[in-house]
Amino acid sequence: MDFFNARNAIMPPSKMNSEVIMTDVNGFLIYLFKSKLEGNNIMSRQMHLGALLFSSGHHGAAWRRSGSTVSQVGQIDYFEKLAQLAEGGKFDTIFFADGQSIMGGYYGGVSYFLEPITCVTAMARKTHHIGLVPTISSTLYDPYNMARLICSLDHISHGRAGVNVITSMFDEEAQNHGLSKLPNHADRYLRADEFIHTMIELWDSFPASAIINDAEHDRWLDSSLIHEINHHGDFFDVKGPLNIPSGPQGRPVIFQAGASHQGKNLGAKYAEAIYSVACDIRESQAYYQDIKKRAAEFKRSSGIPAILPGLVPYVGSTHEEARRRQSELDELLPP
Repeated sequence: MDFFNARNAIMPPSKMNSEVIMTDVNGFLIYLFKSKLEGNNIMSRQMHLGALLFSSGHHGAAWRRSGSTVSQVGQIDYFEKLAQLAEGGKFDTIFFADGQSIMGGYYGGVSYFLEPITCVTAMARKTHHIGLVPTISSTLYDPYNMARLICSLDHISHGRAGVNVITSMFDEEAQNHGLSKLPNHADRYLRADEFIHTMIELWDSFPASAIINDAEHDRWLDSSLIHEINHHGDFFDVKGPLNIPSGPQGRPVIFQAGASHQGKNLGAKYAEAIYSVACDIRESQAYYQDIKKRAAEFKRSSGIPAILPGLVPYVGSTHEEARRRQSELDELLPP
């Protein structure tokens, strides 16, 4: 996971204890941390930081706040500035959520999305280090197109592409893709497993080393290094190979966010990082131990996935000011 190491290279050392504080971005889900820096060496265990960009904020009334940026959520400049803000704050990743239908009907709150791969590709041109993680649905997309799009993002971003694989949640999403409703939960995760496996096969089918650029002998590539995958599964039949060489990372970084038994298995099997939600430290520790056990059962060669627990911060110069900001937003919620 190359971009997880980028922040270490650009964060200057310090002899003082430090606290990272981000400015309030309409309640965006971000991962904050406190760390101690001693001498010129940062502590060996350092948290990874990710920013989940979701419309005009995660609080249901954030868009109604005076000075809200809700009018900008359809403008790419808005998201580019957020990406630059996160990178300047030494974040590792930007995580872009997605949905395939208008959420919550046609009233109350911001319920539309710019397409995430398009958005993070634009952000790639305005940033230099931060990882870019769009969300894709294994239920509504096919692995060849997604493998190609994410590999293209890896090339464009010079090795900063990740992908968050979801199975979708609402029948309204399925009805926009020729289905009357979503498949059942178990089948969605069986499809997701095969989807990720097939994407990985495709990323490996055309190694960058196959491009030799031998103009003298009229050989642009060494075709012996490229192979068909000939995948025939329960959900997909894909011949391959991918028609784009592997990107700087080889394989883009896979993220996952499922909390069910099947979701945790999927993350433990394939993901390099898992987004989690926990109410307290004990719940977080139990989740970590659960993922650690599942990862061991899959005999992963890449070790345990990084666990990224989320929070919605209300930032102020004091606890009282932060609480006041939260209360002001809560008062804007509908009765």
